[in-house]
Amino acid sequence: IGKFLGKGKAGYSYLATTPDGESVVAKLFHDEPFSSYDFGDTPKLERELQHYQQLKASGIPLPELLDANPMQNFIIKEYIDGPTASEQVIAGDMSLDVIRKVMQIQEKLKPLGINPDFFPSNFVIQGDDVYYVDYEANFYADEWNFPNWGIYYWANPEGLRQYLETDDPLHINVCESSGKPLKEPGEAQVEEWLASL
Repeated sequence: IGKFLGKGKAGYSYLATTPDGESVVAKLFHDEPFSSYDFGDTPKLERELQHYQQLKASGIPLPELLDANPMQNFIIKEYIDGPTASEQVIAGDMSLDVIRKVMQIQEKLKPLGINPDFFPSNFVIQGDDVYYVDYEANFYADEWNFPNWGIYYWANPEGLRQYLETDDPLHINVCESSGKPLKEPGEAQVEEWLASL
């Protein structure tokens, strides 16, 4: 286990190295609650494995699942080397082409009744490809799709920077437990992106 990559609603992810020197991601699941998301009664790891199968079947760019250990509550998956979308958002370097590719991911998943978690930390940009590197999937609803929800995090660089530094959701959400983004900081940018797609 090496570098800490980030904490999500379900677990902590680390860059790890296999005995033969291959870089992989180890995700260790936690039992911590998340104020704006209900995991239900299914264990987080089990849910993630179910979602992985759905996402893989869709053909979207996704890291391969390499191993799962329910007894020790972790999975190992392929490491996709590249900046996260969050890094590019904060750097003010988000391109229309990346936004278009995230919309294409949504278009592949919508007919399957799935919304991924469109938060920018869940996407890695590698060359011309945009990978969804989390395995979370939810029932599709327009309210939680990319143009109505996730894109506002991609258009709020200062709020996202402060959130990632402080873990305070009030930098990006209308209230602590809503999971609804602040729209005003990036509204003009969102309108420009959507008009250009």
